[in-house]
Amino acid sequence: MAMPMTAAPAWQPMDCEQTAPQAVEVRPARRPAPESAPATVGSIVGLHGTVVCRGSAALSDVADLLMAGDRSAAAILGDDGAFLGAITENDIARAYVEGSEEGHPSTAAAGIAAGAWLRSGLARCPASLAGTMAVGTSAPLCEAAEKLRVVALGDAACRHLAVRDEAGKFRGMLSSLDLARALCDLGPGMEEAGRRIGGAAVADVMKPRAALPTCPRGGTLGQALRSMLEARQNCVLVTDADFCPAAQGIVTPRDALRAFVEHVPLDVTVGHWLRGLQSALLPRVVAPDMRLARAAQVMARHSVHHLVAVSPVTGDVEGVVSSCDVAHAVGSAERVVVGYGPRDS
Repeated sequence: MAMPMTAAPAWQPMDCEQTAPQAVEVRPARRPAPESAPATVGSIVGLHGTVVCRGSAALSDVADLLMAGDRSAAAILGDDGAFLGAITENDIARAYVEGSEEGHPSTAAAGIAAGAWLRSGLARCPASLAGTMAVGTSAPLCEAAEKLRVVALGDAACRHLAVRDEAGKFRGMLSSLDLARALCDLGPGMEEAGRRIGGAAVADVMKPRAALPTCPRGGTLGQALRSMLEARQNCVLVTDADFCPAAQGIVTPRDALRAFVEHVPLDVTVGHWLRGLQSALLPRVVAPDMRLARAAQVMARHSVHHLVAVSPVTGDVEGVVSSCDVAHAVGSAERVVVGYGPRDS
């Protein structure tokens, strides 16, 4: 961290008439304060709870626990404690949509065992990715962000990591929202993360409006969720009508999880359902020029993964920024984000 320096006085010639010796004080050069040791995964994992289930648990039971614990992924462990994979909100959304019968959630889908889902080839975080999505408790958070970035950009598009201790024992799940929470205060140990995001704004990392799936408010919840899954995104904007730019709300995997738990029919009108939840864009609305660190604070305060960037001039939705986008910025291999230069050598 750069420290303010006191300007040195201009050089003056010695007064030859002066005979009394002058007191001279030699001060050592001021050095920048040493940085704290990098914050590690072990310092934050489990702070907001961990949902753990056996492979025999039904998806409906996993969903209930995720809702109760306000978590986005559950670790599935074998009888020997081995990590088998994770069931995420996205998995529940997919089972919810693809397991529906005539617009109604299928009891068969709710009764699928977590272990069977992980072996089905449909899971976001199956056992085959257990090594790829693993991170140690001693790993710096920036290293975890780098790994999360790689995993999220892969075929599974997973936004979670399984945390293991030095002995290889499972210790918890780390989500992109957990990283956003850690980024909030940029306290001791987070100097490197602060350098990586620098002065980046929401607009620098958000997904633009044109890249987001949409669903008219007169469409069904099933249509909205299918649009989200087919686009491989984690949100869908609910608009006034087809081809109308005004957005009325946003549907995310958390909403799919809630609907699954509450046995909401997929043929319900999505606009009507959102009104029943009293779910509007607020408090998700942020300005595109908001600093990314500030956006992370908003996510943490409201425990949401997605914020909607709205132009303060026109009121139009310009894009959506997610906790994944925040984590990707921290995990950027180049360690450079728009608006911030490369780190000095």
